[in-house]
Order: sequence, then structure tokens, then C-alpha cells
Amino acid sequence: MRWPWSSSDDDQDKRPVSKWNDNLNAIDWQHYTEPRHVIPTVLLTATTLFFIHVYKSYLRRIPSVDYIKPSFFRQRSLFGTVTRVGDADNFHLFHTPGGRLAGWGWFPGRRIPTKREDLMARTYDRVVASVYVRPRLFRKDVGLEMLKAGLATVYEAKTGSEFGNLEQKYRDAEAQAKKSKVGMWAQPSLLGRFFEKSKPDLESPREYKNRMKAEEEKQAQLKEAKGKRQDKK
Repeated sequence: MRWPWSSSDDDQDKRPVSKWNDNLNAIDWQHYTEPRHVIPTVLLTATTLFFIHVYKSYLRRIPSVDYIKPSFFRQRSLFGTVTRVGDADNFHLFHTPGGRLAGWGWFPGRRIPTKREDLMARTYDRVVASVYVRPRLFRKDVGLEMLKAGLATVYEAKTGSEFGNLEQKYRDAEAQAKKSKVGMWAQPSLLGRFFEKSKPDLESPREYKNRMKAEEEKQAQLKEAKGKRQDKK
């Protein structure tokens, strides 16, 4: 029953009564859209993603050739320490991204293996690359320096030779070494010529491979002929 002097209606009288702590439990989403909260969050997220990208691209060690991304070829270089030299044209490189500035060689957990058993556990695989050393301020191309000193020749292959756009530079260096008669191109000295010391015959890597292939084919033919003679008996 409504009193005559009452101004409120029945609908207002039926409204649920709110508790005093309802606003305390509610989530104010508008609070998270304010610039003072959005800007620090965006900066923190961007900084975290940036450092993750830097680590994956420049500071994470590549354990073997299988882990080199295709985007690295002809675009990036790998910094490391040579731990083993196999022969005249291959060596083992232990990747040390960042060098000593990243802790390699002195920080715990960033040790460069030197023991034989540690190096033998590495998988064998290889990749063709240009090799540089930095003895002082400027780096030097190892292959180019060997050609200049007459300690190497430009590799000749039927297909698949890689020179990194430096083929002509390498050939010019080899031609200059031959002209200057240094290293393997040197002539016997006057005393050597007096004792009839002849210049040793040079064999290029391509000639060596051709000779070895011919010998293998010859051995295979002899083995096949020997097997046929035994069958006839």
C-alpha cells in the first residue's frame, strides 16, 4: 500500500539493495586503458622481444652446420675459434658469438673445448665459406693472403665452385705470385742450380683429384678382371 504523501513508485521500491563491497570486487577495465599503464606495458614488451631477437640472431651459439639458417649464407659472418685443422682446405670452427665481450673464454659456462675427447664428440659436416682473421685492426682474407704468398692455388672444379664474388681477385693474386716467383712458384737458387737441383713438379688440387680418381678406376678394373678369372677357373 502506498502512502498518499509518498513520491516514489512501486518499481523503485523493488530495486535490489546493493552491498557496500560490490565496487571493491568489480574489475575496472577502464583503469588498464589509461596511457600511464599502456605505455610502460608496450615499452616493456617491445624491449623484451628486442633482446630475445638480439640473442637468437647474434648471441646464441650455432653447434653445427645443420643449424645455420639459409638467411645466413652470403649475408652474415660467424665469429669463432679454430680448434682443429684437418688438412689444407678444412678446419673445425667453434662458434663463439660475441667473442670475449660475451664471456667466451673467461665466464663460467662459456668454455672453449680444448681436450681431444670434447672435440671428437662433435658431428662432422662442413660448409664452404670465406675465412678471415683479424690480427690487428683490419681483418684479412686467409685465402687471398695464401695466394699472395704462393702457398695456395685457385681451386678448379667442374661444377659448384664458390668464390664469394672474389674469383677474379684470387686469380690476379695467383698470377702476381707466379710472376714474383714466391712460395711454390719460386725457382731453385743459384747454388741449387749449380748442383742440378730441379724445380719440384707442382700438382694442383684438381690434378690430384683427377689422378686419384683414375687410380681408383684402374684398381676397380683390375679387381673386376681378377674376379672374372677366378670365375673361369
